Amino acid sequence: MGLWPLSVSGDTIQQLEGTGLAVASDPPGASVYLDGIKEGITPLVLPVLPAASYTIRLSKEGYFDRELRVTVPREGRLSISLNMEKAAGNLLLRVRSSGAGELPLNPLVYVDGVLMPGPVLALNEGSHSVRVRAFGWEDVYAVVYVKARETRVLEAVFSPAPFGIRSVSPGRRRFNPDDSGSLGSTTFSFEVSAPGRGTFLVLDHEGQTRFRRELGPFTTWSQSVSWDGRDQKGNILPDGSYTLRIEAEDPAGTAVSAALEAELDSSFHIIPSQTSAAVPGLSWAPGARLNPPPSWQVEGTMLFGKPVREEAWQSLPFAVSLSASVFERLEIGAAVNMTPRFEGKTPFSPGLSLKLGILGAGGRTAPLGLALGLRYGFSDGEELSPFGLPSGTEFFLPFSVESDRLFAKTTVSLLLVPALWFRELSKSPLGVVSGGLAFRRSPLSAGLSLRAESPFGSPRRVMAGGEIKFFPSMVVFSLSGGVWFESSRRGFYGGIGIGVIN
Repeated sequence: MGLWPLSVSGDTIQQLEGTGLAVASDPPGASVYLDGIKEGITPLVLPVLPAASYTIRLSKEGYFDRELRVTVPREGRLSISLNMEKAAGNLLLRVRSSGAGELPLNPLVYVDGVLMPGPVLALNEGSHSVRVRAFGWEDVYAVVYVKARETRVLEAVFSPAPFGIRSVSPGRRRFNPDDSGSLGSTTFSFEVSAPGRGTFLVLDHEGQTRFRRELGPFTTWSQSVSWDGRDQKGNILPDGSYTLRIEAEDPAGTAVSAALEAELDSSFHIIPSQTSAAVPGLSWAPGARLNPPPSWQVEGTMLFGKPVREEAWQSLPFAVSLSASVFERLEIGAAVNMTPRFEGKTPFSPGLSLKLGILGAGGRTAPLGLALGLRYGFSDGEELSPFGLPSGTEFFLPFSVESDRLFAKTTVSLLLVPALWFRELSKSPLGVVSGGLAFRRSPLSAGLSLRAESPFGSPRRVMAGGEIKFFPSMVVFSLSGGVWFESSRRGFYGGIGIGVIN
């Protein structure tokens, strides 16, 4: 076996056991030409190749071609590995200003939309879109063509940017200050074009200033300020519409302003749900209440305990789930349930759901809630996942009675959900009744729920459980537990979860 160095560091030629020719490249995926005829893509092995001299050429888009003359021996396999050099050149950035004043330091350079370090940029051969930014100056745009192994010079001529506010957007146009953390506030985001200072004002419908905060000095484009629905003394303001206003000026006294509307609504709530069964609600009962749009929740949950048909600690089920309120009366849910067993296969259960709000939609507390829902689940090993996701199609009609008058700042909901479960659409459905009792007081929610399945007779299977969720802000922490009953067999479970709601 021999080794001969080639012209590029990392190139190797080796004679190994076997016959023919083996060609590799770094990076792989280069086209291999043998005496001008394409033979394949690296890594490539040609085990039947007559002993002779050949010209090998490797070609890959964005790289220089590599070519060499080799002799394939009668005995042994010739193994060749070549490094491909990028067909790249350099772009040199030179900065100057069109008027008096200090030049911007360390401007940001974006090439084809990607931020790159400067002032010398190594770029692939070809045309590139370049954007150069510096705070307080107008952006510079250019399209340049860079040739391989050459240096192109780009002069960025900066002009001072006029002071202004742009890209104004609110986080939430409607919120309840009683909701916890960032769920009970809105964020006014905006951009400024140059250095300056500003003031954030909250005005009521009569134009009176109810809240004021000084902003600045501005040292970069992106700015934001949050408001939690309170006045200057920290008291929650009454329900209604308020004007959020930014008044700003630069050192020369140029004044600009921008405003948005926000609404305080004490009946409006964003509440986390149990979503691991692909439908937002309680552990064993789909909810009738829909969160307001646009809101969403992502959660991961893990269970432990004893399933009905197994010994304790023989599996460790987990679920990843998502729910989102797309429109005022439409909520979607999705989940993936897996039950890894320490010995044996891992059943996999994905599911999707749609829920249409009829009464009590939009996140507001309402005496009556009613929704119509459809859930579809698929399983390769279980009729019903440990999280309550059924395999097949289920139509459900959740109905709730809700009140926030029984306890101070606590909402109590009674839930009843009749459903039809088609394990196969060609067969008779199974009757399902679920329900529960929920308590909500930010930053806590708790619930008890039950699901009973029956072929329109005595219950075939009953599941009961409870959960507690703690959501001091966007992060949601969950604890759950419950029992399964199936004929004379029983099981139990406990669970933990963590998620994000917004």
